[in-house]
Amino acid sequence: MNDRQVRGWSRLRLFNVLMALLHTGQGVAILLLSNEATVPVRTSFLRFDEERQALETATRDVADLQLSPLVALFLFISAFRARARGAAWREPLVRQQSSTLDQLRALVGVRAERVTDDRSHRDAPRHV
Repeated sequence: MNDRQVRGWSRLRLFNVLMALLHTGQGVAILLLSNEATVPVRTSFLRFDEERQALETATRDVADLQLSPLVALFLFISAFRARARGAAWREPLVRQQSSTLDQLRALVGVRAERVTDDRSHRDAPRHV
């Protein structure tokens, strides 16, 4: 890797660490500021009414779900992933990803040339 790539990766690592701190703070704030409000989880099904001899829709509450811990959990998972992306132990993986990206760019370049060739062939005058 050249110096420019190393600087880019180190800036990206710093950005990921800052995002991890931000997401952790948001998760803690949600847990501290949230109330005990819940959302019912319902199931609907058909039930046979003996009296009318017909099927009717029945609804039953299965559980009451508190959303704030789930939202906070999402932010904590995001913070963990951002921190993992910023970790120094990922340096070998970064080198491998750079190599893979170079290979993908070469592949896309080949495909772009093929598309260009096909278009130029299509636009060429036809002789009958």
